[in-house]
Amino acid sequence: MRIRATLLILLAAVAAALPARAITDEEIFRDLPFNFINPGGRSLGMGGAFISLADDATAAQANPAGLTTLLSPQFFVEVRAASRDSVPTARGFRDPFLPNEGYDVLVETSSDSVISPSFLSYVYPSTWFSLGISRQEVINISNSTVNRFEFLFGDESDIRSGEGEIDVYLVNWNASAAFKPHDKFRLGLTVSFATLDLESKIVNTYIDPTGNIIGNPDFAGVPLEMYRTDVDDSDSDVTFTAGFLWQVVPQFSIGGVFRQGGDFEFDEVLTARTIDPALIPGTITSRVFLNETDTLVTAENNSFVLNNEFHVPDLFGAGISWKPINGLTLALDASRIEYGDLVEGFDSRLNVLTAGFGSEEDASFTLDDQTNLHLGAEYILPLENKTRRILLRAGFHEDRDNRLRSDFEPGGFGLGSNDNFPGRDDLSHYSLGVGLVLGNNIQLDAAIDLSEIATEGVISMIYKF
Repeated sequence: MRIRATLLILLAAVAAALPARAITDEEIFRDLPFNFINPGGRSLGMGGAFISLADDATAAQANPAGLTTLLSPQFFVEVRAASRDSVPTARGFRDPFLPNEGYDVLVETSSDSVISPSFLSYVYPSTWFSLGISRQEVINISNSTVNRFEFLFGDESDIRSGEGEIDVYLVNWNASAAFKPHDKFRLGLTVSFATLDLESKIVNTYIDPTGNIIGNPDFAGVPLEMYRTDVDDSDSDVTFTAGFLWQVVPQFSIGGVFRQGGDFEFDEVLTARTIDPALIPGTITSRVFLNETDTLVTAENNSFVLNNEFHVPDLFGAGISWKPINGLTLALDASRIEYGDLVEGFDSRLNVLTAGFGSEEDASFTLDDQTNLHLGAEYILPLENKTRRILLRAGFHEDRDNRLRSDFEPGGFGLGSNDNFPGRDDLSHYSLGVGLVLGNNIQLDAAIDLSEIATEGVISMIYKF
């Protein structure tokens, strides 16, 4: 009876969730890798430190003020490949006095490798004014998730699990303009039409390994669906990026940029199903209930829709660059990313491991804003052939913890333990790159970026008309 009551409370809490204005605590939303690194093989090879340089067609995104540094029209294209390792969270507890009682938790998100043309740009410069158009993939991910909780009590156990997948595709279509009011000072603005396509499916199940809890041996070891969520939606928003560039002296420059993230709405459909007619009464709440066919219905239709929002973080960046000797360039950027935007109006208790919590305050999650440093160097090898150049690059940048983590009351046990939903370690990225200039028209760049859990590579080309 205790387990039956727990299942009843769990399903009632999920079905009673009201529409909210944010993402949820489901595992699919906890680890979204944003592409905030500045585009281009040159930038990646320098650890993304490009705000104060921004002297090619990628400036439309890195710092639009830099578009006025171009001397001739340019076309730019890059292909980016990214691969991320899964980082599982595995927790376990056994009562030292009752070794057959305790719990085990497994939470894991895995990402598919992605190869795509992630940035395209065309810039037309003039003496004091430049225009550009571009396209950038901000997010292109396909993740699968699993979270599982097994509670052991004597010879019986209670297994609650959620499995699913998510595809997120966020693209900015940009129009840029830059103005040079002074020979050493430049301003730029990029207006973006951002489109988000989001698909996800999570199925949450209950398993009675013995059938004793359900009271029916035919259900032993059978995953019985409790509820599921589905998203298949798209939305758009208009955002902007603004920047400045100041060449203090020929060897030293300062740059700054603000990049607005954008807000997107999406509908998430919640469907609840009975585990066993004997366990779940017909009415769950005054708004949502189960009918004889064991499907969730409302007064309007047969689905319960959560109206959510996806807040892409804003970014503030500043950078300096210095040319201490002929052919050597050093650059340093600092980027402040407002990851806290993701949890504005956060909607919890949709995760199968938090659905039974008494309130959203009990199942609270948090995410910190972060400041990442980017450091890079570029050296031009001296060659006898003046129409060709080889450029060597190296860089480093930080990627501080941006995973949603639980913020439960201290000392929680079982599902209420913060150990079940941790953040991740801060990551250090190291990059190497090479560039090849062929005559006056073509530049080819390649770079690779390595961290503890991810590998990223970029090949890009600039064609000057």
